[in-house]
Amino acid sequence: MRGWTLAACLVCLQAAAHDTEIDTTQARAYRHGTGVALDQARAVRLFERAAQAGDADAAFTLSNMLRDGEGVDPDPAAAARWLQVAADGESPEALQQLAMEEPDPARAAQLFREAAHALTHRVR
Repeated sequence: MRGWTLAACLVCLQAAAHDTEIDTTQARAYRHGTGVALDQARAVRLFERAAQAGDADAAFTLSNMLRDGEGVDPDPAAAARWLQVAADGESPEALQQLAMEEPDPARAAQLFREAAHALTHRVR
C-alpha cells in the first residue's frame, strides 16, 4: 500500500504542476488579449491561482499587475507581498526588482548576487 500512496502523491503533484502551467498560459493570453478577448481581471485571478500553487514567475507577474492596477485597483501592499513570495521562490526578476528598490547598498548587492545565482538554476 505504501508504494501506491507514493504513486498517488506523484500523480497529484504532476496534476498540480500541469494546472499551474495551464493557468499561467491562459493568464498571459488574457493579460495581453492574445487569441482571446483582453480580460486583465481574469488574468489576475489566474496568475493568483498559479502563484498560490507555488509558481514564482506567476507571483512576480501578479505583483506587477497589482502594483500597476492592471485588471484591478492598484494594491501596493498586496503587490509587495507577492513580490516577496516571488523572491522567496527564487524568481530572478523579483530578486532584481527588490535589489533596485533596496536603500541599503550592501543588501542590494546581495540581492543582485541572489538574482544572478537564480538565473543559473532557471529551467527553461
